[in-house]
Amino acid sequence: MTFYFVQNPVLQQNISNCLSHIVDLATVATNKEHSFSELSLSSFRLSIIIHSATIIEALLFDYMELCFQDSDYEEYKWELDNSKIKVLYNIDEYIRIIGGEQHNNKHVLQKK
Repeated sequence: MTFYFVQNPVLQQNISNCLSHIVDLATVATNKEHSFSELSLSSFRLSIIIHSATIIEALLFDYMELCFQDSDYEEYKWELDNSKIKVLYNIDEYIRIIGGEQHNNKHVLQKK
């Protein structure tokens, strides 16, 4: 099976390889000619789950590349400016009520 919609050819080939490996594992695991132990079947299932997660991760990575091709992702975080904190009320030695200024600062997250 080819994943023609994936832009990166190396990623496209890796996804195809993972899917082919899943099909092979599922075929062997469900083969009635062999009687596998429960441990072997569990190992087959685990490998199928890991390869399925790899495919999902690769597709999400490709989608992120598509969405943020030309720019990095920007997000805003609320940050407390420590220089302007004032203690309003001390409850005990471990808890105090404070006041201060909080700013919504922009952070640029790079895809890498």
